[in-house]
Amino acid sequence: MNKREFNWAILGTGVVANEMANALKKAGKSIYAVGNRTHSKAVDFAEKYGVKKVYDDFHEMFSDKNVDIIYITTPHNTHIDFMMEAISNGKHILCEKSITLNSDELNKAIELAEKNNVVLAEAMTIYHMPLYKKLKEIGFRIYILSNNHQKRTKLYTTTFLVDGYLVLARKPFVYKIRPFLKKENIEITNTILIGDQLLTDIKCANKLGLDSVLVKSISRKSEKWYTRINRLREKRVINNIAKVDKEKAIAIAKIIGERNDSNE
Repeated sequence: MNKREFNWAILGTGVVANEMANALKKAGKSIYAVGNRTHSKAVDFAEKYGVKKVYDDFHEMFSDKNVDIIYITTPHNTHIDFMMEAISNGKHILCEKSITLNSDELNKAIELAEKNNVVLAEAMTIYHMPLYKKLKEIGFRIYILSNNHQKRTKLYTTTFLVDGYLVLARKPFVYKIRPFLKKENIEITNTILIGDQLLTDIKCANKLGLDSVLVKSISRKSEKWYTRINRLREKRVINNIAKVDKEKAIAIAKIIGERNDSNE
């Protein structure tokens, strides 16, 4: 039985759109269509990658019956409107991070995607890296401990191969997390907690006796008001760390202070 070839359309022609086009080309796949606010840029993109169709008005992409999947690479604040229009027309969506500006927007998109029976996924690079696959191959288990609600968390658990997850975890508090670790037979000595917030993720790891890794936030623009307050409190923590270990404080400040909000 022959596998069906899906028609991809790309919205936007920036850096990540070019990376995607190259990746598809290396995989022996082609791009069916491209759309962009500036029509000439879409034409140039099509010529560069052998794209079959260029829209005079990129909104035509959403209703094109030949398009199966739309890859959205535009700035964050445009995602929700484009996703809603595409999903309403039955298109599957792969959207660059951050997928929406807030959880309310995401909930709307998820509800519509479920109603129209289409896939809605956020382009989280780490889950497609060889390292992630290798970790799974050699027996590492991967869990999500999220302070977010079920719908937000499920977006990742259904897309990626996680072994389990806990929603509304209430980090840095551990009263919900300890029973979860016990239920999943997770050993403290063999576990690392990875997170992007000092006062929730790293503090939680310290309380549990876990090793931890602090990473850069994917996008500050989508953070809730309470996370932004925690970001301000983080500065006070870094100042206190600097009194004991200045080099460590500088390293932490560099991770926390440098944003990764590049719009594609």
